[in-house]
Amino acid sequence: MIEVTAAIIQRDGKYLICRRGPGGSCAHLWEFPGGKREPDETPEECIFRECREELGVDIRVRGIFEKTTYRYPDREIAFTFFLADIISGEIKPAVHEEVCWVKPFELENYTFCPADVQIVKLLQGC
Repeated sequence: MIEVTAAIIQRDGKYLICRRGPGGSCAHLWEFPGGKREPDETPEECIFRECREELGVDIRVRGIFEKTTYRYPDREIAFTFFLADIISGEIKPAVHEEVCWVKPFELENYTFCPADVQIVKLLQGC
């Protein structure tokens, strides 16, 4: 099973979401930033690395928001979603075609990767 971490970053009542680029799975869909855990990495180390690589920021993890699994047609993925804050750096997307800050009720206006839909519902209190 593939292990993935993702960051739920909140600032001023809004969440940071990222739009995937072309190609690969979930092309042009929205997600929370993160990525695959390397073999010798803890989940926390993974999310620190991914936020630095994908967004150019350093984060502070506040804790685990949710752990989920999602089965795509060709693979199953175990997700750890962390609550996190940006502590340094300015967002400069390296792999996403767009990033934005949205209020919880606005999340429904974006088409998310299937694995993130449950998290969106939790953030909206559904």
